[in-house]
Amino acid sequence: MIAFLEINRDQSLWLSVVLEMNHDSGATHDIYDWILNQPDCDAQVANWAYSLLEGPYFCGKDKGDKFAENSGALRPLRTIAQRDAAGQHFVVGLMHIKANNDPLFRLDTMLLRSQQSLDELAEDQEPLVAIPKTLLASFDNGTDPVASYYVHECGVAVVPKGHEVAIL
Repeated sequence: MIAFLEINRDQSLWLSVVLEMNHDSGATHDIYDWILNQPDCDAQVANWAYSLLEGPYFCGKDKGDKFAENSGALRPLRTIAQRDAAGQHFVVGLMHIKANNDPLFRLDTMLLRSQQSLDELAEDQEPLVAIPKTLLASFDNGTDPVASYYVHECGVAVVPKGHEVAIL
């Protein structure tokens, strides 16, 4: 999958991968981390990865929390936070898409949810993941339309342009 994505550096494809793959799989976490480490990774891709991997939850967990530290989601979430802290901002190109209206996944509430989680930590505790404030502030700034790709939780279906995918 990573070799395929390396060749196909289409941010709409990468967004489809993040939105549709199984978010609980270790292999998926490896793919997310690779995508998030790419200099051309779009902010929408990173925002959705942060949301779907429950970034706000980890902002409210102490570095001593053994359960949270064992999560595979932590590595890609830390990649997001580290890039944000280092000023290695994600490309802002893709237009925000509303994949669903579930309040847990509304990107405009991610910053608020992250801060609320962080505020629940005691003064002597350090969060597992820092809040990527610059990234979360960019969720609706893109202007490029998002192309649609069919991605199954197990992989990507490659179909020639102009052809329909039939799901039976």
